This record gives sequence, C-alpha cells and structure tokens, in this order.
Amino acid sequence: MLSSFADWFLDILKDGMQFLVDLILQTATWFWEALLGLMSSNVVVGMIQTSESLFAQIPQSVWFFMNMCQVPMGIVSILSAYTLRFFIRRIPGIG
Repeated sequence: MLSSFADWFLDILKDGMQFLVDLILQTATWFWEALLGLMSSNVVVGMIQTSESLFAQIPQSVWFFMNMCQVPMGIVSILSAYTLRFFIRRIPGIG
C-alpha cells in the first residue's frame, strides 16, 4: 500500500517538475522570439544607421582618448547590467 502511494506521489512530483521546466523553456523561447522580432523591425535598423553616421563625425583624437579610457568597454558593461536588471525584475518573487 505504501509503495503504490509513494509511486503515485513520485509521479505527481515528476509531472509538476516537468511542467515547471516546460514553462521556463517556453518563456525563454518567447523572450528570444520577441527580441528577434524587435531587432528585425525597421525602427532598430534605422537607429543603427543613424548611429553609424553620428559615430563617423567623431574626430580621431576623441576616439583615441575614448579607447585609452576604455569607454567602449564601459558602455557594454552598463548596457549588460541594465539588461540583466530588466530580466531579473521580471522573475516573479524576486523583482
């Protein structure tokens, strides 16, 4: 009797854990597809083309000192931190 109850309870736990794993994977897939959809939109492409023309106007001496002060690495670090903060705040119970 106890063995059949334990098997039944184990099956329920397995189904519940599988549901949670599937839910997490489907949510991650949805975020990835939303990100790809955003990146393929014309708004982002237009912003990239505009930023390219703006960066072309920066003189070489300014680029030299920006590279010496590691400004590109700082910008990447800040954007990564903001992105991570955005996703962490979307986790239920934490954010």
